[in-house]
Order: sequence, then structure tokens, then C-alpha cells
Amino acid sequence: MSENITISDKLRSGDSGKVTIVVWGDVCLDEYIYGQVRTITKEAPVPALFESFREKVPGQAGNVARNLIALGCGVRLVSCWGEDASGERLRELFGATETDISGSIISESVTTTHRIKLVNHSPQRGYYHLYHIYREGICPDELAGKLVEDFILDRSDCQAFVISDYSLGVLSERLVGEVIGRAKEMGIPTVANTRGSIFMYQGVSGIVCNLEEVSIALGGDPILEERKTEQVVGGAHRLLAEQGWEWILVTGGGEGMFLIDGSGSSGKGEVVHLSPCACKVVDITGAGDTVVAAMAFGLGLGWELEEAMQLANLAAGVVVGKPGTSTATPEEIESLDKDRSL
Repeated sequence: MSENITISDKLRSGDSGKVTIVVWGDVCLDEYIYGQVRTITKEAPVPALFESFREKVPGQAGNVARNLIALGCGVRLVSCWGEDASGERLRELFGATETDISGSIISESVTTTHRIKLVNHSPQRGYYHLYHIYREGICPDELAGKLVEDFILDRSDCQAFVISDYSLGVLSERLVGEVIGRAKEMGIPTVANTRGSIFMYQGVSGIVCNLEEVSIALGGDPILEERKTEQVVGGAHRLLAEQGWEWILVTGGGEGMFLIDGSGSSGKGEVVHLSPCACKVVDITGAGDTVVAAMAFGLGLGWELEEAMQLANLAAGVVVGKPGTSTATPEEIESLDKDRSL
């Protein structure tokens, strides 16, 4: 990228509307109940949350799709959820953002995953989560197989492909290879993010994961060593070579992001580090989905890897400054980029 051209300039180019990105993965309905804890209940020693308001938004792969829509591109979502009240709400939310769900399966035999999150909000203490209630539905193998069977991928109407795996059945190990293979045949850049084993995703263009996930993949326990970042980023070079990925983006929370790029002519996996750019951290929920979406968005537009990484870092900085599962618009990214340059 030219020294005189910023990420904000590239976002203002108007090219985003020409891009369509396919998102494949598990979805859920995220419901937030906000309020203030004012007392401890008499019946049991637990805090009583006095409700202020509620919000329902798509989560998991649905949040990736929502973030891509916020950036201005078209989205085709391939997933499976239930024909129940939570599923109907998801359908309404996707319809409101014009997300194409024609390739998804909505079935009465499936329970829609619904996650309720109770969040205290006060001027003194800000936002903090009190309690989560999860109802999880697993996509049956036969429906996951039907998704793959009916899936059509065409380079003319898909500029990037996202796999968002939350281990709820839409992407089983048996099916992942076929899905990745179709994208490779078309020459479509593929970005993967998983809560399961990263070794299921051999052959994708790149993978987004956090320090702990990489540490576990390297055979270690969740990171306890003082020099954990150097050790994990160093080990990621080996994963890059073994799994056939072009790049790995490792998110490190307060330590920022590390891009191990093996796509260059040297193929040695050069490391690029960006410090976090959040002005204030309110809630980190869903920030990983935002990073995945921004990387796919940049690659779909034909940007260089480091440019996509810069966008992902800025977008993450925007969403962690908001409560709940959030998105980052080009205007918000531009504003944060401008504030950081002052």
C-alpha cells in the first residue's frame, strides 16, 4: 500500500458493494439483557439484575455475516437452524440486513442455539457479564450433508469464503475437506476460524485463532509461560508449513495481533505485529468474528494481507469499545484510524 493511501482511503473507494462473501458455519441467536444490580436477593445469595432493556442479534457465523454487511458487501450465509421462535427471530434479523440465506436450511427437527447473557451496566463500573444461559442445538449429520450437497460456489459471485466453526454440527470433519476443496478449485481465498481442532482446516488460505488455541495445537497446555507470545508465534511457523496455509493471524488480546505470512516468495513466514488500537475496552464478545470478517473483506477486495490485517485491527478496536456482539462500520473505522494518527 502506498504511504499516501490509508485504510480509510481504501474503504472510501466504493469497491465494497462489488464484493460478495460466502459465510459457512454455525449460527446462534445472542440475547442480551442489560440492567443494574441493586441488591442481593432474599431467597438466595445472588445479585438481582433490574432490567433496563434487551437486544437480540445474530451470533457466531451470523455475527461474521452481520459484520460483513456493516462493511458494505453482499453476504451469502450457509447454515442450519430451527423452525422455532429463536429461529424465526434470526430469519427476521437476516432479512432486515438483506443477508442471502437461500442456501441455509431451516428445519423443525433442529433446535436453534440461543444464548442469553445477563449484563450489568452502571456508570461507575461499566459493563460486565453476570451470567450466561445457553440452549444449544446440534445440526444433524444428514442436514449438514445436504448443505454440502446443495452448495454452489462460483468465482463470479463469490470473492472470498469464510468458514466459522463453533462445533455445533454444520461443519463436521467428514465434510470440511470437500468444502475447502471447492473453494481451492475456484481460486477463492478462504478464511477459517474454529472452536474445534484447527487441523481440520488443512488447505485453507489462512486461519484466525488466538494464542491459547495455537498453544494447544502445538501440544502445550493453555499458555502459562512468561514468554508465551514469542513461543507460540515461533511455533506457528511450523503449523504454517505442515497445514499448507498461506498465513496465520494470531490474536493476543492486549498484546495485539501477529500475522505469520508465508505467502511471499521466501515462504519463510515473516511476522507482522500490530498493537491493539482500542481507545477503551467495554466488551470483547464477538471481536474474533469481526476480525475474521474484516480479513475476508480485505482479501475479497484484493488487498494485500497486511492491509487486511490493519483493517481487522481497526475493526476489532471499534467493536470492543461497544457492549455485546457488535459491528464496525467504515465510518467508525475511519474515525478510529483518524484518532490514532493524531
